[in-house]
Amino acid sequence: MSNGEPIGTPAVAPAGWYAHPTMADTQRYWDGRRWTEHVAPGLPQHVQHAAARAEEARHNNKLTTVGIVLMIIFPLGGFIAGCVLLGKRATTAGAIIMCLSLASGYFWYSLYAEHQRQECLIDNLDRAMSDYPTLDCG
Repeated sequence: MSNGEPIGTPAVAPAGWYAHPTMADTQRYWDGRRWTEHVAPGLPQHVQHAAARAEEARHNNKLTTVGIVLMIIFPLGGFIAGCVLLGKRATTAGAIIMCLSLASGYFWYSLYAEHQRQECLIDNLDRAMSDYPTLDCG
């Protein structure tokens, strides 16, 4: 330790218990400015790993929600969110969002294509009708 500051902890870290910088499986209290002499047993490795996995799952759940919203509104964004989830090993959520994004994109494209087809039919009908003289029923 140098100048009473924690190793690997920024000087702006809030007061609290942190992994001891030199003693494995123990924690030491940081008062917000320097280490105190208070030491406590650290959490077992499997508990630390479980906490890290739980935090990652919470983050992935937020990303999954964003992916679902994007999938509906903006399919390419949903597809990208699905790719990110796959990269974070959230394979089920990532694969589902990617597939549904592709389906959503196809749906939006189908609506656009149908609209274009109808516009083309109307234009062709207008041109065909202009070739015939109008009937005066009066």
